[in-house]
Amino acid sequence: DMNTRDSHLAQKPVREAIATALDRPSLVSATVGQFDNRAQVSNNRIFVNNQPEYKDNNGGKYEKGDVAAAKQLLEGAGYQLGADGIYAKQGKKLELEMMTTVNNPLRENTIDVITQQLKPAGISIKKFLNPDIFEGKEKPKSLEAGGFQLALFAWVSSPANSGNQSIYQSVKGEAQGQNYTHGNDPKVDQLMAQAVVEPDKAKAADLWKQADTQLLS
Repeated sequence: DMNTRDSHLAQKPVREAIATALDRPSLVSATVGQFDNRAQVSNNRIFVNNQPEYKDNNGGKYEKGDVAAAKQLLEGAGYQLGADGIYAKQGKKLELEMMTTVNNPLRENTIDVITQQLKPAGISIKKFLNPDIFEGKEKPKSLEAGGFQLALFAWVSSPANSGNQSIYQSVKGEAQGQNYTHGNDPKVDQLMAQAVVEPDKAKAADLWKQADTQLLS
């Protein structure tokens, strides 16, 4: 999760640069692929790959790491590469903290691989094992409180797609639901609102596909 309230991550080119620099197939191979060779990159936020409705909605974006393209995105957004190999803008270095749960070596290893992949693109990552990640707002570094930059954890899939609405629906006042990133998109709101009440399964799947494609745009 990328927190769009952060001064760096509020900029779409920065979020795109991170996604562009990551070699997702290699990331899978170096982590969960060590335990199961059937593991693969998921290109759908709504359906998992053992569901008939699963479609690759990625459109060819973010397939493999492209450091040159990531750097171009950052430089187009006004970032300059420093002598230390890290980009900065208006005196603020692109040094981001990525938090995850404690006592989970697989997630720790995932952050280590991400750190290695983003370094050549001039993006620095610091790992933070956060015991308060799932606590309430009283813990400033929790997801709910929003005092984070990047967060690595797991969303549990369910056949009931309506659960995704709380994750991606725009934040209204204090009602953020599970939209910890505060990534708000009225088009996604509209598509998901239609999908959860659509009785026709095929039509509902198409609405979810449109919402997922919009989230990837």
